[in-house]
Amino acid sequence: MTHSAVAPLAAGGWRRRMNQVIVLAAAAAVAHALVTHFTAEEHVKALVAGDAMPAFSLPLRGGGTVTDKDGLGAPRLYFFYASWCPCSHQSVEKIMRAVDGHRGAGLTALFVGIQDSTEQLEMFLRKHKLDVPAVVEGGQSLADSVGVGITPTTLFVDKEGVIRSVFVGKIEEYGQIAGGLESVAGPAGAAAP
Repeated sequence: MTHSAVAPLAAGGWRRRMNQVIVLAAAAAVAHALVTHFTAEEHVKALVAGDAMPAFSLPLRGGGTVTDKDGLGAPRLYFFYASWCPCSHQSVEKIMRAVDGHRGAGLTALFVGIQDSTEQLEMFLRKHKLDVPAVVEGGQSLADSVGVGITPTTLFVDKEGVIRSVFVGKIEEYGQIAGGLESVAGPAGAAAP
C-alpha cells in the first residue's frame, strides 16, 4: 500500500519540477534574445550612404599597410568576403569586372577577408587567381567598425572617403552594382577627372 501511495506523489512532484525547468529555460531564452538584440544594435551600427569611412590601418597581404587615407583621391570599392561563403565566391567575377571596367576613373578595390582564418582567406584569393590589394588579417575590425556582418558586402566609396552606396549579398548580375559604381566612378570606361 505504501508503494502505490508514494508513486502518484512522486510522479506529480516530477511533473511540477519539469514544468519549473521548462518555464526557467523559456525565460532564459527570452532574456538571452533580448540582451543579444539590444547589445548588437548598440554595438554595431551599419554605416550608410553619406557616412565617412572610419579611420583604419591594417596589414596588407604580402606586406605593407593599408589605411583609410590610402584611397583618398580615387574611388574605391571595399569587398568584404569569407572563404566559406558561396555567395562571396560567386560574386568575385562581377567585382573584378567592375574594377576592370572603371580603371579609367581610377577605381581601386580592397578585398577584406572576415569570419575566417588567414589561411582560408588566402586560399580564397588563390582559388580565384586574384592579385588585388587584400586584407587577410584583422579585417574583422574594419567590418565591425562599418557594421558589416554579412558576406559578401560591397561598399562604394568616393574620392573624399565618403560611402556612396552599399550592396549586401550575392551579386548575381552586374547591373545590381552598376548604380553603386556610377555613384563613385561614373559610367564604365569613364576617364578619371
